[in-house]
Amino acid sequence: MLARQFLREVRSDLFDDPVAERIYSAMRLVRRDNGHHAPRNVALLFFAEEPSRWFRGAVIEAAVFADGAGGETIEEQRFTGPLPFQLRQALTWLEGRSVRRIEKQATRPEARAWVSYPALALREALVNAVYHRSYEDSVEPTKVYVYPDRIEVISYPGPVDGLEAEHFASDAAVPPVPARNRRIGELLKELRLAESRGTGVPKIRRAMHDNGSPPPRFDFDHARSYFRVTLPVYRGD
Repeated sequence: MLARQFLREVRSDLFDDPVAERIYSAMRLVRRDNGHHAPRNVALLFFAEEPSRWFRGAVIEAAVFADGAGGETIEEQRFTGPLPFQLRQALTWLEGRSVRRIEKQATRPEARAWVSYPALALREALVNAVYHRSYEDSVEPTKVYVYPDRIEVISYPGPVDGLEAEHFASDAAVPPVPARNRRIGELLKELRLAESRGTGVPKIRRAMHDNGSPPPRFDFDHARSYFRVTLPVYRGD
């Protein structure tokens, strides 16, 4: 059912094929194992109702804090289900944390508008976290922390070899290293949730700049155990 919903959404001709096994083979969702079709990992992540049964990290956990790190938690959310479903649910929730403001300008007739967090920056940060993390090597969920002065999106583990801290500096070019989850990226691209061109970091920077926000920050530790995107809040100062 979930595979056919996907095919309907992307308007694939495969939707009309009555043979499920033929659909799964064409979508590269199965492999032959001891004479039978066995689901590939990407099939379980996208088309099983609870991927976390097999991959404990296939969950998005979000928390809103009253103050800084270690402060009181005032809201918690947990998004589960197939990757596209949990991603869309989390994006809707996350974009609801952003406040839109309109300010009249004394020297110009048009009003000035901005948001506390640009929707495109939020979207790219979360989609990239779900796309580029590992599901086999980490049991940690993708995490979203909302503080009064920033939003942090954290995925596990850190970036693949070939990506260094300087590649996430302002105006730096991200090298075209092989993707960790190419098939996940391909399916997210078909749903128009992601691109496979390494444009996520520049898009986040551009969206923050165009909104007037402080620049985003990207960091990971020496052991590459995590990757964190920090989006500072913009209050129109």
